[in-house]
Amino acid sequence: MPLYRDGTTATAKPLVAINRDNQTMKELFKDSKGKLLFRKSFCAYIDILGFSEKIVKNDLEFFSKYLTTLDNELKYIEEAHDLSNKEGLKSFELKIFTDNFVFGHPWYDQYGESEL
Repeated sequence: MPLYRDGTTATAKPLVAINRDNQTMKELFKDSKGKLLFRKSFCAYIDILGFSEKIVKNDLEFFSKYLTTLDNELKYIEEAHDLSNKEGLKSFELKIFTDNFVFGHPWYDQYGESEL
């Protein structure tokens, strides 16, 4: 059952069986009143190893390649997975800060197997 950030359970109908075609990502994580819910989700965390060392060394060649690669990958993710949700097909959240990437994808069934 979805939980609010304060740990209380949702009074709205639990989002257990979700129709992916009819709900946006915001609706998956909020109740009918707009209050945030906790949902069982997959989370992937990626850290670029050696990033801090490149900063200390002021490795401009590395950062140029890093930013180019990051830009290309974000364009691919946008085209293939509708990251900005322009088409209403977004299926996961992505947060990026410096050299860290966090992906979140909600479970749509009891075991989360359909998302693997």
